[in-house]
Amino acid sequence: MDQPSAPKGVNSADRWGATAAAYHKISEAVHPHAQLLIEQAEKRLSFTSPGVRVLDNGCGTGAVCLMLAASYPKVPIVASDLSPKMTEIVSRQGISNIETVVADGMDLSKIRQMCPEGFSHVLSNFMIQFAPDPFQPIQQMITVTRPGGVIGLGTWGSCTVENMFISAVQLVYPEWESPGLWSTRDFPEQAAEIKAWMESQGIIDVETLELPACPKFSSVEEFTTYFFESKNPAPEKLVDSIRAKYGDDGVEKVRSRLPTVFEHGEWDVARLAFNAFITVGRKP
Repeated sequence: MDQPSAPKGVNSADRWGATAAAYHKISEAVHPHAQLLIEQAEKRLSFTSPGVRVLDNGCGTGAVCLMLAASYPKVPIVASDLSPKMTEIVSRQGISNIETVVADGMDLSKIRQMCPEGFSHVLSNFMIQFAPDPFQPIQQMITVTRPGGVIGLGTWGSCTVENMFISAVQLVYPEWESPGLWSTRDFPEQAAEIKAWMESQGIIDVETLELPACPKFSSVEEFTTYFFESKNPAPEKLVDSIRAKYGDDGVEKVRSRLPTVFEHGEWDVARLAFNAFITVGRKP
C-alpha cells in the first residue's frame, strides 16, 4: 500500500495558481486592510508626491494595487507575485498604470533590475508569512525602497479558523497537532512585537494597527467546501498534515466531523475571524 505523502510547503507558484480562481473569498475579507494600508502609507508620503513609484510585493489578485490605481490613476505601480495565474488576474483588469511581474518576494533582484532607482512606496498585504522565511521578504523590500520611502505590511495573527479546525480533527484524532497555517511560526503575532522587529531593521515612524479579518460564509457547507477544495495553501497545509498521517480516509473522516463542531455551538460560521495587523513605517 502506498504511504501517505508528506505535506508540501506553502510557498509554491503552482499551489497559489491553483487557488487563484477561488481567492476572491479572502480578497473580500482583506479589502478593509488594503484600504487601511494605503491610507497609512499616504499619511507618511503622499501618493501625489513627485517621482512616486509603488511596488505591491505579493500582489495576489490585486487587492492593494487595484484599489491604489483606482484612487491614483497616474501613479506607476509594479504588481509582483510568485504565481503567474495571480498576476494574470491583475493584468486582465487592463489598468494602464499597473505593470505585472512574476517574481519571488524572497528575491527582488529582478525588480531591482527593472527599477534600479527604487520605489517610494513598497507594500505587501498578507504575503510574507507564506514565505519559507517570513523575514526575508521584508528585508528585500527594504533594499528596493528609496531613502525616505514607505514600507507597509499586512500580516496575520491568531485565528478562530485554525482553532475550529483543530477542534474538528481532535474529535477523530486527539493526538494530532496542528502545523500552523503559515510557513513557520516565527513571525510576531502581536502589534508591539511586530513594531519592535521593524524598528530593529532600521525602519522609523513605525505604527502597527490591529484590524480583524472576517471572511463571509453563508453556511457551514460553504465553509467546509472552501476549506477542503479551494486549494488555498493555508488551509491545505492543515489538510495535507492530516493526509500525511492518516491518509485520504482520515481527511474524509475529519471533513465529515466539521459540521458537528458548529452544531455543538462552540463556533459560529458567521463569526470566524483572523487577527490581522497593518504596519507602516519609513526607511531613513
